[in-house]
Amino acid sequence: MISEEKIKEIVQAETVENRITCGKMHELSEKHGLSLKELGKAADDLKIKITRCELGCF
Repeated sequence: MISEEKIKEIVQAETVENRITCGKMHELSEKHGLSLKELGKAADDLKIKITRCELGCF
């Protein structure tokens, strides 16, 4: 199991100007075997905005 801190590091590493795309979150999910919920929580905790949402939610 990956720790919350490690998940935050994974998200932070792919963040540009405090933003990350929805597509990148899906890539990270597949690459690291993490749920979108886990990644989304990390982004929320780090105050990172999710852009270009594939669902049109953000």
